[in-house]
Amino acid sequence: MPKDLMLFMLGRVFEKSQKRFASSPVELRLSKVGFIKAMMKINAVKIKERAIYKNLEALEKMKLIKYENKDMQLTKKGIIRYKKVFKKIGPYLETEEIIKSTRIPVRKTKLRIQ
Repeated sequence: MPKDLMLFMLGRVFEKSQKRFASSPVELRLSKVGFIKAMMKINAVKIKERAIYKNLEALEKMKLIKYENKDMQLTKKGIIRYKKVFKKIGPYLETEEIIKSTRIPVRKTKLRIQ
């Protein structure tokens, strides 16, 4: 699994949780194990836990994430890289959301036997 995709998923989790808890003094703390279990539970990835763990280790070596008391955080470098990845993938996600939330009229089609 590409490291950018792993960084993207991690960044989205942090971004969505910050928006969700913006009006309260709650701060999201996410452990490596918690993130891996969450990704496996929602079937976000088609790889095994060990592969996710290895990808997170690679992100740490690249100094894109760091750990503080077993909790993961994006570094400044990680945030910059996440924003670049989001810039590439974001329009596709927005298009998918629009399609999901909009009722698209479909006319009845005629079947033709050949």
